[in-house]
Amino acid sequence: TRKDFLIDERRYSYRDLQGLVAKTRGLFRSMELGVGSKLVIASSDKYFVSALYFSCLMEGVTAIVLDPQASASEITVLLSKAAPQAAFIDKDIIQRAEILQREDSEIIITSVSKTNNRRTSFSLILKKRTAESEDSYPSITTGVSGVNDAVSIPEDTAGLILFTSGTTSKPKGVVLSHLNIQSQMQTLIDHFQLNDGSRLANHLPLHHSDGLNQGPLLTVVAGGSWISTQSLTMQNLGDFLDTIFRERGTHLITVPTVLAMMSHLSNEYEDSFTSKEFCFIESTAGHLEESLWREIEKRFSAKIVNCYGLTETVCEATYCGPDENTRKVGTVGKPVGCQARIVNEAGDNVEDGEIGELWLRGENIMDGYYENQEATDKAFEKGWLKSGDLAVCDDEGFYNIVGRISSVIVRGGLNVYPEDVTSVLLAFPGINAAVTVGMSDPMLGERVVSCVTVASTDDELSIDSVFTHCREHMAKEKVPNDILTFPKLPYGPSGKVDLKVLKEMIKQHSRASHGPPSGESIEQSVIGIAATIFHVPENLLDARSDQDNTEGWDSLAFLELIMSIERAFGFKISPRDIMNIRTLGDAIQIVGEQREGTEN
Repeated sequence: TRKDFLIDERRYSYRDLQGLVAKTRGLFRSMELGVGSKLVIASSDKYFVSALYFSCLMEGVTAIVLDPQASASEITVLLSKAAPQAAFIDKDIIQRAEILQREDSEIIITSVSKTNNRRTSFSLILKKRTAESEDSYPSITTGVSGVNDAVSIPEDTAGLILFTSGTTSKPKGVVLSHLNIQSQMQTLIDHFQLNDGSRLANHLPLHHSDGLNQGPLLTVVAGGSWISTQSLTMQNLGDFLDTIFRERGTHLITVPTVLAMMSHLSNEYEDSFTSKEFCFIESTAGHLEESLWREIEKRFSAKIVNCYGLTETVCEATYCGPDENTRKVGTVGKPVGCQARIVNEAGDNVEDGEIGELWLRGENIMDGYYENQEATDKAFEKGWLKSGDLAVCDDEGFYNIVGRISSVIVRGGLNVYPEDVTSVLLAFPGINAAVTVGMSDPMLGERVVSCVTVASTDDELSIDSVFTHCREHMAKEKVPNDILTFPKLPYGPSGKVDLKVLKEMIKQHSRASHGPPSGESIEQSVIGIAATIFHVPENLLDARSDQDNTEGWDSLAFLELIMSIERAFGFKISPRDIMNIRTLGDAIQIVGEQREGTEN
């Protein structure tokens, strides 16, 4: 069986990968990076991120993988906090992050540039160590001897740090040791029965643990193959499923939002998982509605394994399937590879069927937060990780997550910390108060909704300008879905915003704002809806607007656009038409044809 990495149309053999990793390890040694050194990786090229991560693990270097879409201020804060010895970073990030342009930087900085064949390459710039030395990676390793020897690495050595929150104020980085990572890999291989014939399809981003550790790393540890794509959209989702079928994929690792996207595909894709090799779809990183779960299993004739976990648990802690002992549709299954308990406010175990906080313990649980003892102490109680999630366990031992104690918002499988969003909003001139909450959404799981008040009742706030400010100062995944203005926020007796009352205010605002499309034409109506969804002025949109030239147009916003058009005009857009919408003009034409057909 062929073993390789397939990322979009590019195929990389194990021989290619092993050679690159060996050379990279040699490069690390020439850069004096060893056990305990820290290396930042921030790139959109999944192949190079994988090779760098493997090299770090084999040399005992701590990899700090950042979001390549992070804003300049986020990158600056995180690099200052991480204080790495070296960084491999996309060129456009270097251009927008002040910390990387300082002449007094002690960091060995690696820039990324585009080559003629559209392949990404790295250029190494050694600040304060050489004169004007610049070459590309991997060609810079030409004169470097490859390294294949084993390095003795203590199991408590930090293998990976992933920052999960506080990127605009107090960064909170999850420190995962070699023991944590190895334990999780062994559990996944044993429970999923992976082997060298496994071909894992995982499209998730590599700055998230489920993408990095259940993607390239799990693949290599199992000895199988990895099928991925640089980015997944509604337009290329069908192509990705075709690739899984053609390549005889055995598993798809995805999130509930993508399963919701799959439910909008046409019937021609329903055989995507019918090859004899395919085992199951794993749903992770978010709540999976039971109705969607059953719909996907029925339509696509594929079993879903629903998992629950945190970055703090590396990837997963509980598994619903694939074996019958842990499978019960509508739950997150049972703990595997770790222990779980549900406790009340006093820390005592609750009875079956009672709600309490889920606590976890095991070798896959993080050691703590990076240089943040206060947060670490708060997260643990007598060796148990307090998940911050409310859970219930039935009399058969099956767990389910019913809510959260912590304020984290899970949108499309990605965690958004409301404090990060609120702090950026408060920096915008004219905003006097702000609070951010998560609102239930059938497609996203949760929407990120920010509510603000202005400093003076005489002031007019340009919401479009606020969204522009947000895009400039936070990663795309954190930008709110909605920013609503209110005369005042509902403060309780303690002086804090009453979130229950606020969410009811948001619901009332949403009901009031939903009405028939306004405007003199279909074109004006569709453009008006798009402007509302993408949060851009209407005068910046026209029939030629597409994902490449429109701020705020991504795969999730696109689906929201489709559903909003359907609600506004009172008809369902066919899956085939959805796949063919590339511009607003395409959407306008489809609405017009539907209207004409109805009238006739």
